[in-house]
Amino acid sequence: MSLWQTKLHARLHDPAEKALILMRKPEGHESGTVRELRSQVLGSPDVPAELEALLDRADHWASAADRPQFPRKSGEQKYPPWTQTRFTERPVLVHPLSGAEINIGQVSGKLNEVEVADIERFSAEHFASLIVRENGTVNLYRTLLAFWRFGPDLDSKHDTLTLGALWRLLPADTRTPDHTIWQHLDLVSAFVGAGEDPALLTITFGPIQDFIAAGRSQSDLWAGSHFLSGIAWAGLKVLCEELGPDAVLSPQLRAVPVVDAWLAHDAGLGIAPFVARDTEWLDKETDANPLFVAALPNKMLALVPEARVRELADKVSAAMREFVMHTGEAALRRVLQEVNENSDNAGLPCHAQLKAQLQHFPEVHWAAAPWSLIEQNADKSLNLERLRELLIHFHGARAGFLGSEAWQALSKKLDLGDGWFYKPNPGTLYPALYDLADKMLAAAKSLRSFDQSRHEGWRCSLAADVEWLTTDVKWFQEHPQHHQCELFLTPKQRKNTDTLWTRLATIRPSWVKKGEHLGALGTIKRLWPTLFAEQVTAWLGSDKAHADRFV
Repeated sequence: MSLWQTKLHARLHDPAEKALILMRKPEGHESGTVRELRSQVLGSPDVPAELEALLDRADHWASAADRPQFPRKSGEQKYPPWTQTRFTERPVLVHPLSGAEINIGQVSGKLNEVEVADIERFSAEHFASLIVRENGTVNLYRTLLAFWRFGPDLDSKHDTLTLGALWRLLPADTRTPDHTIWQHLDLVSAFVGAGEDPALLTITFGPIQDFIAAGRSQSDLWAGSHFLSGIAWAGLKVLCEELGPDAVLSPQLRAVPVVDAWLAHDAGLGIAPFVARDTEWLDKETDANPLFVAALPNKMLALVPEARVRELADKVSAAMREFVMHTGEAALRRVLQEVNENSDNAGLPCHAQLKAQLQHFPEVHWAAAPWSLIEQNADKSLNLERLRELLIHFHGARAGFLGSEAWQALSKKLDLGDGWFYKPNPGTLYPALYDLADKMLAAAKSLRSFDQSRHEGWRCSLAADVEWLTTDVKWFQEHPQHHQCELFLTPKQRKNTDTLWTRLATIRPSWVKKGEHLGALGTIKRLWPTLFAEQVTAWLGSDKAHADRFV
């Protein structure tokens, strides 16, 4: 079974409308939309036998990571009546940070006037419209992407039940309505995609503050921040292509404009579903477009197979550095073309300088914490000695999360006489594994490993640790007077010298100001607004996307 089949089974294990039909039909919530969509997408209404155990475990671990379990009676699978909450009669959501209750019923009244048959038909038709078929066959990868992106996002023209924003906020569990069904489906799909031995992989890159601060204008500050967001997406895209976007736990990628552009153009979903939903990034042809927002941070967290941790970390690192190098080469090519230099002339020293300055940028650090550190005994109790030993290295005897009051409450099975209240499973230890991965990442960053590089000429006007790019071929010639190369001219001396940058300053003052001479990263920073605006133009199919950029 392919990865995408497996993940689609996970995404379809619960219906999106679960909160609206729970305890309202005798057949159970998995009998309607779930079976119909499995038949349409996967060819059978049933979960294959070889997948049942993995899917059940993923569901249980994802549930435990998000919420507490509730009492059950001995020998039965039914919950006691006092634990049951009917969302259609008391539609209340809980804010996940403040804990404040949001009573939807005060506005709309009870929701039980929405008939079960109507909501199931509505849901089935919504998801059926997202199935991607090619030559009569379901494209499982693109269907998975469409379900992930557009499952929570209704086409307003076809919202026949006028559910509106409520559809995006339907809770996964009506007893703890502080997280949505979409977050639960994402996490179950991520666990299944990570296989028998999942691990948390966290990756960060830099430098951040120094890079952003190395600027002389508001445009420089924006370009530095936005380019770093572009580097982040170059790495995140690897994880999306390898494991699906739901494998990325942080940052949340759904509806991020640059991710939408990837879905539309590179992943093959096309523009049409975004147009149907009046997606904002398709409507603006200026830098007010949300594509111009630096939306992604320099730290990412993903749920991956333990066996692939190093491979994926290396691929992410390589993709980010390749993106930087490709952008730098494009920026330098544009600069040379602007001053009528032959950009294909490999003998120009600026090409070698650029490669030397960019080959180790950005610095990438990663760490992983596998669930295999948590062992389950025959009675399903948890053996945490290996995990505790590692956490003690960072926290001392208190062992971080394992010494917290929260874990003291969560770690015990609570008996009720005729039943039991709570038994933790490995999913409950998500905070401890995250804590471990985060502490190991901080330790990795503290090593500050780097490769030495030598720079002898005058420094870049924006970055003081590199020399500026030159076209003076004497720089590469073994000549006793090499110090007479233009790279060694003082700022006063080169003011009247025909350098690459003095020529460019008279032609494109928005790229370089009079007197400035730039290194590789400075060149990227100055040309990134132009290069990215042209990329937006290509995504929108418009010639106006970069015309009105204003700083």
